[in-house]
Amino acid sequence: MRTFEDASGQAWQAALLEGSYGQHWLVFSPMGGGELRQCPSPAPGRAEAQAALASCTVAELWAWLEAATPWDAAAAGG
Repeated sequence: MRTFEDASGQAWQAALLEGSYGQHWLVFSPMGGGELRQCPSPAPGRAEAQAALASCTVAELWAWLEAATPWDAAAAGG
């Protein structure tokens, strides 16, 4: 899990979620409440996805957050 601020100063948490069929998702939750967002993980497997989340830059987190869509439990496999 990573905590970061977007360009407007909003604090977010990014976490990895394992979905069905081996898919992995990045789930973004705004600190203090608000709409969850999701995007497919940029890595093919769990270990790679965890490493990508742990080592990515804040700019990469911003890009993934910008590409994320509103939370859809069915799309994320849960």
